[in-house]
Amino acid sequence: MSTLGEPVSRTKNLIAIRMVHAEPPWEACLIPVPGFPVPEKDLTPVGETLRRVSGELAKGQGKAQEVFIQFNQLHVRGGANLLSEHGREWMPQPGLGVWPSREAPTLWTKEDFEMLPVGSRPRPLSYQIFRVCGSARAKQEACDLMFGRGTILEILVPDSANAFLAKTKALLLPSIKERAFRSHTFYVPLLDRNAIEASSSLQLDEWLCGATTYIRESVEDNGIVIVSKKPLTLTFQALGGRFEAEPEPHWEIPF
Repeated sequence: MSTLGEPVSRTKNLIAIRMVHAEPPWEACLIPVPGFPVPEKDLTPVGETLRRVSGELAKGQGKAQEVFIQFNQLHVRGGANLLSEHGREWMPQPGLGVWPSREAPTLWTKEDFEMLPVGSRPRPLSYQIFRVCGSARAKQEACDLMFGRGTILEILVPDSANAFLAKTKALLLPSIKERAFRSHTFYVPLLDRNAIEASSSLQLDEWLCGATTYIRESVEDNGIVIVSKKPLTLTFQALGGRFEAEPEPHWEIPF
């Protein structure tokens, strides 16, 4: 069996999915990858596994799929050109990703550069994000084609997209004081493993504004983070998965 740092087991054709602590009724996991961009040899098995997990989580929920593309990773593997090529079908709409567990975005200051170690880059100024406004087919195409760069964020929402985005804007905008970041059409929460593990179920309820499933390519975690109110255990079992307790709790999903 491969180690959990190596998502694809070549001998057994398995994808290892680590369980991540989340307070019930939420459940969470991480599909680890060697890094972004995901190596070519892992793109298909990891991508297909993620698509199967996403599809299973969406079953029987009657939820709307919202797909977003994270701007800060568009430079990876020609992502910007790909977005431009499919602009007519995907109809990307710009907005802002905000970390509810962190300080609100601010402009760079003189201190940011004075304290910067030699050879280091300044902190990201903001986390711009594009919403795929095209058809359901266009959204799935965007997920499939953009996957592996660290760009994809997929959210299943129970209400209309407009209702969900109204809630996220009401949640995230008040904390932002910089004028430069207050005029976006929509605001979307950004979560990583640390935020999920440190949060209560009430915090997750608040941050996700009614969404039932949250799937994000997380550069911070070298993997794909999944948070869901639908039991992940049942999802992985439906995909033929097998639970293993060692070396740490994880599921092995055949592909």
